[in-house]
Amino acid sequence: MRKILQFAKIIKYFGLLGLPMLISDWYVWKLFWLFWLFGLLEIALTFPVVVQSLCQIAGMLYAPIKYKSLPDKDSFIPKVKYSLPFEGSWTAVNGGVTKETSHSWDIQAQRYASQL
Repeated sequence: MRKILQFAKIIKYFGLLGLPMLISDWYVWKLFWLFWLFGLLEIALTFPVVVQSLCQIAGMLYAPIKYKSLPDKDSFIPKVKYSLPFEGSWTAVNGGVTKETSHSWDIQAQRYASQL
């Protein structure tokens, strides 16, 4: 199945050769256009990934509507105190609470996801 997926990921781009079909009636362009069906095969084989991606996009659109303002990193007090399954001093890489240290600052649903 993995080889089929890899094949579909590559071969679907041959469908771009069918774009002249929009300005020409030559039958060969229409055959090239059928290569986009491999794109549908790729979506079908990776359906859980597609669903997860759509949910993340929906969450990014929904979060600013539900939460008009985001909490301030200095004054926010969480309702639940979390305890991590390790002790000592740890460093969060790519997960700071400022725009300079966070790789996901522009994604509001993930802004404070890795705050320790």
